Amino acid sequence: MSTLKKIACNGRATDLYCKFMIIKESKVTISIAGECRVLAVNQSSYYKWLNKKPCKTKKNAEAQLTSIYHKYKSTYARERITQALRNEGILIKHKQVYRIMRQWGLKAVIRKRWSIREIY
Repeated sequence: MSTLKKIACNGRATDLYCKFMIIKESKVTISIAGECRVLAVNQSSYYKWLNKKPCKTKKNAEAQLTSIYHKYKSTYARERITQALRNEGILIKHKQVYRIMRQWGLKAVIRKRWSIREIY
C-alpha cells in the first residue's frame, strides 16, 4: 500500500479518472477495498465507473449534427444546432457541438444584416 500512497502523494492521481485507473491496474496485488481507502475513493463510485457503457449518442449526434448543418446550408452555428438536436431528442451541450464542429471543420456562414437606407 505504500506504493499507492507515493503515487497519490506525487500528484499523479489528483483526478478521479487517474485514481480509478490506478485501482484497475493494481487490483491483482492489493484488494480493491484497500486501494479505495488509500486513494480516498468510494468503492461504489469505482464499480460504477468500471461498469459504465460507452455512450452511443455521440456517434448518433455527429451524424445528426452534420445533416442539420448541411440542411440549413451552413447558416446554423453551434447554439442553433444544439437547439435543433434537443428538439430531435438528443441531449447534447453546446460545448460538445462546438468540439464536433471544430473537429469536422464545420463553420457557420454569418448572414449579412440588411438595413433600410434612404437614397437622396
